[in-house]
Amino acid sequence: MKRYGRYIFISTALMLVYLAVLFFCCLYDFSDTEIQISGYFLGIRSDKWVHFAMFLPYPLVFRFLLYILNPFDGKRYMTSMTILLSGIMLACMTELFQLWFTNYRSMDYTDCIADCVGLVTGTFAAHCLFVLLTDKKIRPHQNNGRTLSSAQ
Repeated sequence: MKRYGRYIFISTALMLVYLAVLFFCCLYDFSDTEIQISGYFLGIRSDKWVHFAMFLPYPLVFRFLLYILNPFDGKRYMTSMTILLSGIMLACMTELFQLWFTNYRSMDYTDCIADCVGLVTGTFAAHCLFVLLTDKKIRPHQNNGRTLSSAQ
């Protein structure tokens, strides 16, 4: 049980650190730094790629936290949809915070779209990863109708 508590601490700390870094990146004034993301990559502005990359890990980190808290969750699709919806709310909230609390950042709906594309991609990847990692080929209750003693 002590080991399980350590996983809860690690997953919670990981989520909190991720959220802190996310809000820092969304609300910090980078104009005094030498960081320039004004170019284009594959025809898309570089700052949209940054928004995509900032929100891409959210579903995986959140899914890891939820799995540690409830490892036998049979409602995978509901969990993935909950993670996606909470991420979309977080993305909209960061854009609104830029509008309300900063005078050096501006709210941009295309940033929110890039955030959501990152969330959808991350949710799909996290869902597939957790299905692959947690699915068993033969579950104890689905042992082809045989009891444990007759299966040996």
